Amino acid sequence: MRRALGDGRDAEALLALLEDVSRSPVPQALTYLLRDEQRRHGRVQVSRASTVLTAEPEVLDLLQAASEAVPLGLHRLAPTVAVTLSDPGFALQIARQAGLSPQAVGPDGKPVSEELSHSLRPGPVDPDLVTVEGPELRIPAAEAVARIRDAEEGGTDLSVTDRLLDAIARSTAIPLGIVDGQGGVVVKQALPLSLEGGRLRARESGSQEEFTVLVHRVTLG
Repeated sequence: MRRALGDGRDAEALLALLEDVSRSPVPQALTYLLRDEQRRHGRVQVSRASTVLTAEPEVLDLLQAASEAVPLGLHRLAPTVAVTLSDPGFALQIARQAGLSPQAVGPDGKPVSEELSHSLRPGPVDPDLVTVEGPELRIPAAEAVARIRDAEEGGTDLSVTDRLLDAIARSTAIPLGIVDGQGGVVVKQALPLSLEGGRLRARESGSQEEFTVLVHRVTLG
């Protein structure tokens, strides 16, 4: 019954269905049980959130209206409370880009070091995007890793992930190398948009079309 109600079924409709298929009258106890479950169902609602933002109503109004805050997908729970599925570190970066001066706090509301408690990750990848993986690699994994490491030599000391996150935070287009199925590298000038779950979402320069690619196929010159 709980699963049926959770799927959006109506208790009265379920009761009518039972009456139609039952060879005998539906027991009164079952009728009471079903209607009682409907009264209790949904009184506690559970959703998902990664980061909570609190501020004066007018400040949250400004943040929600800012174009920079679109990637957060803010959901307002109260005039002074909003939630997002994005990581706290990414929310801090977005708030700064929107012209605000956010502060990292812990569960108790006291200030904390954001470097220790609020990692920098971008928001969630759009589930409607198609992951561009191409054919399977035809070279050993160790050799693929070696090629990626070779492509990184001569750059900064930052890892590929750190450099991608830096480009995301700065909204900067960079030369993006993608290892193809034969071990070659296709280079595109692209704007990294988000990085999560081992997948990079980006937009090729001069185009509005977005694509996603597995991070282990990405190289940076």
